[in-house]
Order: sequence, then structure tokens, then C-alpha cells
Amino acid sequence: MIGMVLVIAPDLRARGGISAVMRVLSSGGLFDARRGPHPRACVPSVDAREPKETFEVRHFASARDGSLAGKFLFSLYRLAIFAVTRLSRPSLVHVHTSTGVSFLRKSAYVWLASLKGARILLHIHPGEFWDQLESAGVLRRRAVMSALRRSDGIVVLTEVIARKARSVTTGVEISVLPNAVNLKELAIHPRPAREEALIAFLGWYVKSKGAFDLLEALVTVHIRCPEMRAVFGGWKGSSTLKNRVRTLGLADVVDIQGWLGRDEVTSLLSRCTVFVLPSYTEGVPMVILEAMGCGAPIVTCPVGGIPDVAIEGRNAVYVRPGDIQALAETLLHILNDEKARTEMSRANLMDARRYDVTVVIKELRGRYEKYLVGN
Repeated sequence: MIGMVLVIAPDLRARGGISAVMRVLSSGGLFDARRGPHPRACVPSVDAREPKETFEVRHFASARDGSLAGKFLFSLYRLAIFAVTRLSRPSLVHVHTSTGVSFLRKSAYVWLASLKGARILLHIHPGEFWDQLESAGVLRRRAVMSALRRSDGIVVLTEVIARKARSVTTGVEISVLPNAVNLKELAIHPRPAREEALIAFLGWYVKSKGAFDLLEALVTVHIRCPEMRAVFGGWKGSSTLKNRVRTLGLADVVDIQGWLGRDEVTSLLSRCTVFVLPSYTEGVPMVILEAMGCGAPIVTCPVGGIPDVAIEGRNAVYVRPGDIQALAETLLHILNDEKARTEMSRANLMDARRYDVTVVIKELRGRYEKYLVGN
């Protein structure tokens, strides 16, 4: 046996981008769901020239949803469990992290894994992490760099982000691994026809995702396209968003829903005329990959890793973050151009194959084997 891989990430049932990534990887077979809350799997070597050795992959839930106090206590409890967990030799600890408090918590896992003699693969999801590090004060920068340098490898989501990361830090191998989408789960047979003038948004109801900018743009869109309807699916700030809908006089045409289940997301992305994500900052949003996998035309912003997967003029149309008038005009153009929508839909279905979970897991397993063999 080559060894064991312990994947440090939020609970698979939690809401958020990293949890969504982990659910897709789990659905693709990275973990064995038969093991319950901390699944495991025996994974064959991906190189047919090597002996048919195996390694074990386990998910270790580091966080879960709940109240602030509940989340804090659970995080401390899980960190304590990890501290006393004996790791087999050789071991690789694959730590998934975001920015801010998330990175602070995951840094503790990095230090503990280092003390245990494990190899460490640090998976940094947001692209803005590197901009924040570049502009950080001396003390914060030193603390972050210390955790980065204890890692044997750092994974980012796109080559654009990787170039930025290499310009900010040195001495650690930085590689690219895109997020994955499970195309098999997104398939609907027969595929439904797209509904007329249906606009979809999926994400947190916060300024950085552009949810409120989209509402402002829909005022103009509704005036010039009265048959327009919009469905918002997401979490955080629902009451504020609903109040804004009423203030803008859009209550009859905009439906603000809560967190949607997997089937509901697939249905909406397969039926909508256009999917819109006017974000100010992103890594590679899972929902963009899901929209591609469902063949939805996309309107979004060229931020973070989005330009690496959603190509303007092929499967997406870009607007500048915060440009509400341009967003309204773009949506009106897309709603009135069936040929452009058909071409974008076809391109999305084709391009999504590059990010299928089977492709990404094969590459990820190759990374695991590389670091374990090199231990």
C-alpha cells in the first residue's frame, strides 16, 4: 500500500463553494459513501506501468453549518480530534481552504500535519487570496507565508491564478487543478426546452456575487421585456434581497427562493434562457461549471478564474462588475438573440466535458500518488 490521504474540508452537507466541490468529488467516487460521515476508498494507481498498489482516501469534516457559536465549537472539536489522530506512514493531508478565518483554521491543520510527519497539499480556492496576501501587512504576511512554506504543494484553480501565486510566493510547488462537475448527474433525458425570457441566478445574496446589481438591472429589462421572469436561488441575505425586490416593484416577476436542492438546480439551469452571475470576485464558481454542463447561456464578469472556463464570444458574454446599465443591455440582447443563445449552449455542453468529475479525479489521484511516493 502506498499510504493514506486525509482530505480536510467542510462537511459534505454544508452550504458553500468548497462543500459543493467536495460533493462533486464524492459523487464521482473519490470517497466510498458506504463508510458514513467519514468515507474512505481504495484507489488504484493511475499509472499502468507502476505496480498495482493502492492508497486510501478519507474525508475529515473540519466545519459544518449552524450558529456562529455552534460552528466555532465544532471547528475546535474537529481540530482537537485531528490533533490526537494517528496518521499512518506515509500520509498526505490535503487541506482545502478559503481566505480569512477559513485560512486561519486550516493553518492549524497544516502545522499539526507537519508535526505528524505527513506531506501536505494545500488547496486554495479563491483567486483573491493572492491579492490579499500581496497587500497584507508584514505580520500577517509572515504568518500566511509560514503556513504556505510548510506545504509540499499548493493547488489553485486556474493558470491565471497560478501565475499570480508564483509572483507572490516562492519555494513551494504551485499547480493547477480545476473544479469538477458531474455531467452524469446533470443529464436530463429528454432535455427540456428553454423557457422564454427566464433569467436565473444562483449564489449567495451578497454584494460580491452581484445579486443586488442584477435586481437593479432587471428593472430596465422588465420595462423593455415585460414577459421577463427571474428566479434567484441561494442563501444569506434573503430578507434584504426580498425587501429590495418589493421596493423596485419586481415582486410579480422575480422569485427569491432559498437554497435549492441538486435536482432543482439542474432543472433551473436546464430551463432558463440565460444564467447570470455578475460577481466582483471569484475563483472558479461551481455554478458556472454546472451552467455549462446544463448548456445554459452565461452572462458573467471576467474576474478570478472565470475567463479560464467561460470564454467570451464562445460560451459567455462579459460585463464589468458593478456596471448595471451594461448588464441590463446585455441581458436584453441575449433575450432577443436566439441564434447567439443556441451557439453558446452548444459550446457550453462541449466545453464542460473538460471538467467532468471523472477527468478531474484521475488527475487528482495522480497528484496523491506523486506526493505519497515521494514521501
